[in-house]
Amino acid sequence: MSQMDVLSAKPAGRPAPSLNEFVDQFESAMKEKRDLAALLKQVMNEKAVLNQMYEKARTEIENLRAQLNGRSDSLVSVREKLIREEFDRKFQELTVEVRRERNKYSQLVNELKKQLSSCICRVNAR
Repeated sequence: MSQMDVLSAKPAGRPAPSLNEFVDQFESAMKEKRDLAALLKQVMNEKAVLNQMYEKARTEIENLRAQLNGRSDSLVSVREKLIREEFDRKFQELTVEVRRERNKYSQLVNELKKQLSSCICRVNAR
């Protein structure tokens, strides 16, 4: 079939559209295409804006996570320092207490030695 035959061929059961109807349909299709193209452009712009907002939010979240990790590291180091200081303080308290007890028992031993040296019930060493 030639090009002229295709253009002049009538679909079965339907009369061929007039030239005015064809022009109206063509203009309607072109308008719809322009509308769809404009809508696509608008949607693509919105997508770009949303992608920028997403990247900005993601970056902000990463920064906040880094700050939290830094803070938690510093909190851990501060806690370790406090624990060390508490340990040192208790160790010093216990050291002082042990010295007091040692002095007390040394004095008691010396007192007992003194009492034993003056005791008449002392057994003479042979």
